[in-house]
Amino acid sequence: MPPFLNVIALICFGLGLVTFPLAVLPAGENVPAAAVLLFGLALTVDDGLLALFGLAMTGAAVVALVYFWPKIIELCLELAAAVGY
Repeated sequence: MPPFLNVIALICFGLGLVTFPLAVLPAGENVPAAAVLLFGLALTVDDGLLALFGLAMTGAAVVALVYFWPKIIELCLELAAAVGY
C-alpha cells in the first residue's frame, strides 16, 4: 500500500471536520466536499495531478475557515439566541 494513501485518508478526515463549521455559511460546505471529490477521483484513476488539485482545494477550505471564523461564531450565537439557548 502506498504511504500517501494514509495521508489522503487523514486529509479527508480533516476535511470532514472542517465541513461542519463551514456549513453555517451558505454553500460553505462545497469547498471541502470538492476537495474530497478530487481526492476520490485521484485515488480511483491513480492520478497525482488530481491529488494536487485536491490539496489546493484543501488549502482553500482551510483559508475559508480561518477567514470566515468570526462570521461563523456570530451566526452560531445568533442561532443560539433565536432558539433561546
